[in-house]
Amino acid sequence: MAEKLKKLYLNAGQMKAGTTFLYSVLKSHRRIYFSPEKEIHYLSQQYGYFRILSDFVRLRKAKSMTDIANKLDRPIEHYQRIINWTNNYLRPPETPGWYEDMFQGHRDDQWCADFSNLTCTIPPKGLAQVAELADDVRVTYCIRDSVSRAISHAKFHLRFAGVDHDLAAMPADKLKELLLSDNIFPQSRSEDHIAALHQVFGDKRLRIIRCETLWSDPRAVLDPLCDFLEIPPVKGDIRSEAVNVGPSSTMNDDVRQVFEDVFGPLRESNDAMLHRHRNIVIG
Repeated sequence: MAEKLKKLYLNAGQMKAGTTFLYSVLKSHRRIYFSPEKEIHYLSQQYGYFRILSDFVRLRKAKSMTDIANKLDRPIEHYQRIINWTNNYLRPPETPGWYEDMFQGHRDDQWCADFSNLTCTIPPKGLAQVAELADDVRVTYCIRDSVSRAISHAKFHLRFAGVDHDLAAMPADKLKELLLSDNIFPQSRSEDHIAALHQVFGDKRLRIIRCETLWSDPRAVLDPLCDFLEIPPVKGDIRSEAVNVGPSSTMNDDVRQVFEDVFGPLRESNDAMLHRHRNIVIG
């Protein structure tokens, strides 16, 4: 059976709030170890509501990883790592040691990092179990303006579903129905997410990252984040470039008003929550 992890760093969400950019900066840090899949989604599978690690999903991911491995010529260790990881990933998630084996090959002084954005939807009881998965578990949560985040999320969801992602082409009632569905709205409940995370991890093991600051002034976020993780700062210039940009979509006043009606009221509660937790906000 795999040994208990020593250090686990979770970026718990939100979706479409800068997590891919954060990953792009941290993935080469020598004190952070990412598996070949930055969003493993095991924690939600085992301790939350969203269970997406079906045989179909794991097989699809395994095939994509095999395609990547087949394009490698050397060194052989890179090919071996991907193949070994894929073999472990294909096992049922209930297999003892499944999650720990996702980080096979890490050093004890490295943070095993998992940026699964569904982690923020896990209730406190499940998060308490997550907190026991390693000797030291630390968590960040990226937060973004509620309306801007929802617009990006909706466009991505429609493209992922293989349907027209032009928001203006949707009737207003259908658009509102989508926004209130489990596909979109649960990721917008920042106040609930942070309340649950703070209940379990407290001030010492939780930081909230303002997405807009991460994009506009990365160093202002990355330096205190590295201090939080007790690792050396990121070296060199950090280029503020768009990463994982969403599909284009026609926006008009009617479409924006639907988003404002659904997500605009969350701004005030989010601001109040950020003020309450201002001592752990980065950016």
